[in-house]
Amino acid sequence: MDRIEMLLEKLENRIPNSLAKKIDKLDDFEEKLVVAQNDFTNEPTDENKDNLKEVTDFVNDLKNDVISNLEDLVAKKVAKTDEVIEKPVEKPVEKPVETPVETPKEEKKKVSIFGIALGVVLLVGTAGAYNYFSKNK
Repeated sequence: MDRIEMLLEKLENRIPNSLAKKIDKLDDFEEKLVVAQNDFTNEPTDENKDNLKEVTDFVNDLKNDVISNLEDLVAKKVAKTDEVIEKPVEKPVEKPVETPVETPKEEKKKVSIFGIALGVVLLVGTAGAYNYFSKNK
């Protein structure tokens, strides 16, 4: 676990969820390994010996898998920081300042639905008022 903790410190404990779940699973199986060792110490039977061997093998395989995944992440992090350090800083090239010449742009006339509706209402209102006043003379 010391190797895993050292690698986690290098990664600042920032690891993917899947790897965090593997580490939690490893902790659980290490507890089961302690129980299996105690069972074998108290009763050294063939069944307890096989159980201890099985749990030990599984824990070792899982631990090696976790360590290799963490080492890969550390290597990627180191490569990324080296890439940032090695990348030369480019100095901006000074270009002569040009004053922009204003060219007249064609303005598009926009017709909105609100404008059309307002025009129709005014037209109908004017026509209605004309009819009303022309008949009531």
